This record gives sequence, structure tokens and C-alpha cells, in this order.
Amino acid sequence: MFMKLKGIRMKIAVRLSVFVFLIALCTLPLHAGGLQITSINVHANQNVHNGHCPAVILYSATVNVFAPENGDIFNYQWTRSDNATTQTQIVRLHKGINHVPLSETWTLGAPGQHYSIWEEIHVNSGNIHDVKRSQVTQVNCQ
Repeated sequence: MFMKLKGIRMKIAVRLSVFVFLIALCTLPLHAGGLQITSINVHANQNVHNGHCPAVILYSATVNVFAPENGDIFNYQWTRSDNATTQTQIVRLHKGINHVPLSETWTLGAPGQHYSIWEEIHVNSGNIHDVKRSQVTQVNCQ
């Protein structure tokens, strides 16, 4: 009877250990041991453009990131609502908190044309993949 009880206790202990391990594994952040992107903000300099064209819309982003080491990197690429993309750019960070300003300009339109446009930024580093989109800008060319 004592041996049977000891065996049951061992099975319970093993199952409990596995359960605790799985819970710990599930609570690990995606950035464990690497850089941490804390926020990305994207916006256009205009919500509406009514006027002469081509219109020039400036998109700005700020990537706030904590880098545990000097030289940590992330890359980014802009994608437009017409599916055009920029080349991938690489940013090297200094150790600590980084506020990285990024920008992209879109020149478009001719008299009589109308558009609803946006741009989004794709930020990547290791297991981190984040996308943030700007608000829609209405372009009405005269």
C-alpha cells in the first residue's frame, strides 16, 4: 500500500512539474533575451488634401524600442495602399531606450483625380514582426 501511494505521489509531482513548466513557457514574452519594441506610432501629415497636384503626403513613424546591447538591430519597410514597397532598411541601436524617427514621402495625383491612401510600416527583428498603419488620407486633385 505504501509503495502504491508513493507511486501516485510521484505521478502527481511529475504532472505538476510539467504543468508549471508549461505555464512558465506560455508567459515568456516574445522578446525574451532580445530587444523589446514597446510601441510604433504612424501618421500622415494630412487627413485631406484638396488642391493642386501632384500632392505630397509625408508619413512619419516613431519606433520606441529597448535594446539590451549596443549594436542590436531591427529592419523596417514601408508598404503603400497601392501595394508599392520601399527597400528594407536596417537600424542599429544603442543600448537602452531608443526613439527612432522614420519617414516616407508619397507624391501622387493629377488634376481631376481622387484617392484614399495610407501607408504602413513593417518592423522586424528576430521573432518580432509588427505592422502599424497610418490613418486614411483623402486626396482630391483640382
